[in-house]
Amino acid sequence: FLECWLAYIITGSFILKKQVRSEKEQMGISITNRQRRVRLKIGPLRKRAEAVLDKLSSSDIIIDIAIVGDKAMRTINRQFRDINETTDVLSFPSGPSPDMGTLDVLAAEEANHIGDIVVSVDEARGQAEEDGVSLDIAIDRLIIHGCLHLHGFEHDLSAEATKMRRKENQLLKMLHGPDLPGYARPKKAQGKN
Repeated sequence: FLECWLAYIITGSFILKKQVRSEKEQMGISITNRQRRVRLKIGPLRKRAEAVLDKLSSSDIIIDIAIVGDKAMRTINRQFRDINETTDVLSFPSGPSPDMGTLDVLAAEEANHIGDIVVSVDEARGQAEEDGVSLDIAIDRLIIHGCLHLHGFEHDLSAEATKMRRKENQLLKMLHGPDLPGYARPKKAQGKN
C-alpha cells in the first residue's frame, strides 16, 4: 500500500497561495494546477473530487488541492519531511497541531477548511502507466487517498490499512464504475516512497 505523510502547517498554506474564492469554491474543492508538463481538465477533476467529499462528509467543508510536478513535490517533501525525494501525495490537515498546540492560520480564516492535498502529476502518470489505468484514475486515487487522511483514515497498522484500502477502492468504483478492479497499490519497498 502506498506510503504517504501527514504534515502540519502552522504558519499558513505553503502549498497554495491563497486567493479569493469564487462562489463555486466557497464550499468544497479548490484545485490549482501548478505544473505545465501535463494538460489536465480541472473542471471534471474538481467534480469527481467533490463527489468524494460529498460521500465522506455530511457538512460543508473545504479542501484545497495542488497538482505539482516532481521538482515542486521534492521541495515540499524536503521541507516538511526532511526527505530529499519526490512522493506521490501529501496531506496537510488544518487546525490545531498536536505538536505545537497552535491554530493554523487557514483554520482561523476558514473554519470549514480541513486541509490541503498535494499531488505529483509525474508520480501519478508513472503509476497510471505501471498499473494500466488512465491518468484520471491515478490522480483520483491520490486525491481520494489524501481526502481519506484528512478524514482521519490511517494505514500504519494492518487493520487500518485494510479499512483505508477498502474505502479507497469503494470511492474509485463510485467515480469510475463498478467494473474497475480493486486498485489500491501495494506498499513499496522500505526507503522508497
